[in-house]
Amino acid sequence: MAGARAVTAVATVSVALGGCLLACSVVAGVGQVAVSRAQADAVADLAALAAAASLSTGSTHAESCERAAAVTAAHTGRPVTLTRCAVAGRDVTVEVRAPVRLGGRLVRLDPGVGVSGRSRAGPAP
Repeated sequence: MAGARAVTAVATVSVALGGCLLACSVVAGVGQVAVSRAQADAVADLAALAAAASLSTGSTHAESCERAAAVTAAHTGRPVTLTRCAVAGRDVTVEVRAPVRLGGRLVRLDPGVGVSGRSRAGPAP
C-alpha cells in the first residue's frame, strides 16, 4: 500500500507541475502578444508623424509615404512592415504589422501570428 501511495503522490505532483508550466506558458504568450502590439502601435505613431511632417514641408503624397516606410524600416526591435499608407488632404493614416514570436532563448516558435498597429497624424483641427 505504501508503494501505491508514493506512486499516486508522484503522479499528482507531476500533473500539478505540468499544469503550472502550461499556465506560465500561456501567460508568457499573452505577454508577448501585448508587447508586439505596443511596439506596432508605437512604430505606427512614429511613421504617421514622420509622414505628416514630411507632407507639411511640401512633399508629395508618395514622398510622405516613403518617409513612413523609412521610419518603419528603421525600427530595430521586432521586424515591422508598413502595410498601408493613405493621405487624405493633410492627414496621413498608416498601418503596420509586426510578427509575434513565442518562446525563449533556447526554443523559438514562430506561429505565423502577427499584430497590427494603426495611427493617424495631421494638423490640429
